[in-house]
Amino acid sequence: MSSAKILIYILTYSNETLNIAKKMYGHNKWAKFVILPPTILFENYMYDEWLPNNYDDWKDYDYVGTLSWKAETKVLLPDINKLANFLFDNKFDVIPFYVIDDRNLLNCIDIRQPNNKKILKILFEELGGYNNNFINNNFIEFYCNYWIATPKVMLDYIQVFKKCKNIINSNQDIQKLLWSYIEYISELDDEMLLQIFGQLKYSYHPFIYERIPYLYLSKYNIAHPYILYTNGLYPKKKAEKSNNILFAFWKNNAAKFNNRTINIANKIELHELHFVDNFYNKQIIINPR
Repeated sequence: MSSAKILIYILTYSNETLNIAKKMYGHNKWAKFVILPPTILFENYMYDEWLPNNYDDWKDYDYVGTLSWKAETKVLLPDINKLANFLFDNKFDVIPFYVIDDRNLLNCIDIRQPNNKKILKILFEELGGYNNNFINNNFIEFYCNYWIATPKVMLDYIQVFKKCKNIINSNQDIQKLLWSYIEYISELDDEMLLQIFGQLKYSYHPFIYERIPYLYLSKYNIAHPYILYTNGLYPKKKAEKSNNILFAFWKNNAAKFNNRTINIANKIELHELHFVDNFYNKQIIINPR
């Protein structure tokens, strides 16, 4: 059976986490491993430096992206080999693995982290090409940098990431908000925080950068996880037993959509997204093709 060529970089931050990751994913031909340096960018270091500096390593794949070494403790992942077969015949630009559809959960995050939307609104207004209400619209919201895309899309994102980073670093209004107190429940102790971030407390940096992909890439054709679920791409036994709240939401509400409605049309301006589904309260455009 023909299949798409997928490369996923499994991101670790120490020899210990690297060894754990290799035990979990080392048998997969689609997996490669990267130890991240201490950086306030966290996984976003990949878009800032690693991916552009190692372009020859991934340019010939059909899809490339990242996962954390502990991704499976946060979300149920599809069978990547089955996904590769599926993507050979079903063309998507972006495949996110960690999508939050539950509006109550998203509202809780907004309450705990009120500066996210403030910073992103300033950022995208300065980036240009987006209307003032852009940041208040609803999209397929994927997080944690658990996603893959075609090399063409990844290159596009790398370029916009660099523009965003320059704006974030130079805009004084963003800087004031960026370093303010943020409420985040973490299992990381001080030693781990130093290993990962190079500092002893969280700032808004990783939370802002992880949101840029779902905002910017919403112009592309995105495969929502429910599409993967309805096509049988999740391990059957794990899917039956899973109590992951994100997966349960996709599974229980899969019938609310079909493959056609979730396809975001290419080259559609973000402020033109006009079809609102009442169940998800999410703006989706019906693919006109």
